[in-house]
Amino acid sequence: MKDFNELQIFAVVVQEMSFTRAAGALDISKAAASRAIGSLERRLGTRLFERTTRRLRLTEAGETYLAYARRAVEEAEGAEAAVSKLADQPRGTLRIAMPVTLAQSSVAPRLARFLHAYPELRLDITLRGGQIDPIAQRVDVAFQTTRPETDSQFIQQRVTVVQLGIYASRQYLAAGSALGTPQDLAQHACLTLTAEREGTTWKLHRDGKAEEVRLRGRVSIGDPVIHHRLCLDGAGIAILPNWIVRAGGGKKHLVRVLPEWTPAPIELYAIYPTRLSMTPKLNAFIKFIKDVVP
Repeated sequence: MKDFNELQIFAVVVQEMSFTRAAGALDISKAAASRAIGSLERRLGTRLFERTTRRLRLTEAGETYLAYARRAVEEAEGAEAAVSKLADQPRGTLRIAMPVTLAQSSVAPRLARFLHAYPELRLDITLRGGQIDPIAQRVDVAFQTTRPETDSQFIQQRVTVVQLGIYASRQYLAAGSALGTPQDLAQHACLTLTAEREGTTWKLHRDGKAEEVRLRGRVSIGDPVIHHRLCLDGAGIAILPNWIVRAGGGKKHLVRVLPEWTPAPIELYAIYPTRLSMTPKLNAFIKFIKDVVP
């Protein structure tokens, strides 16, 4: 390979899908980035990008070359990154995407303490749920509670497992019918994350046995923090992360319903583009998430 820098520039241009942003990330001029890609394309004898005035798009040859380019960059920079991580401190900007519930209920209350611990670190947080493509969203790491695709091109790290329970207030339970089995939940005002025409199904587990309960939710809203508030106010029964109940001081007011039956836990994953993304700043933030989401 005549010029390894060209390969590095190619990888960053793909990540940013912009010569301007790639040049900024590499601290070179836009013209220099463009010349490097042009030189690489001439040497390979093919176009790697389709260019328009508004966007870049990889050609088929570019897609093929990308897999090899990323691997070569990782191997070439791996030793340097491994050594620098031993002594380096978290610094610079970390771009993060995470669900709004995680940000509001877990991250926000302790984020100031984290920032005080790392004064040279800046955070750029985007609130977004569901499956996230870190490259498309231009973030360093995405946190999600949906299981990543098995053939994903990204590194996937399970950060923690969130245990769930069924909760209601004493006030609500005192006014409602008795609860002896999971099927009794169908006669109660349940708070669900989604609304479906045929109703919502809660799948509960006990001693290796699973039971499904078909419900028509009294309130359907995709935010456990709001569910917690509604439970405290006696509006119904909800599946809640156990840590939200503890952190919200709700243990004095909420009762664990059918405690021998548990919903399947939620797994929280960190998704990032390559192993080289595991920098001191990302290490520090993932450790922070593990600490605040027990």
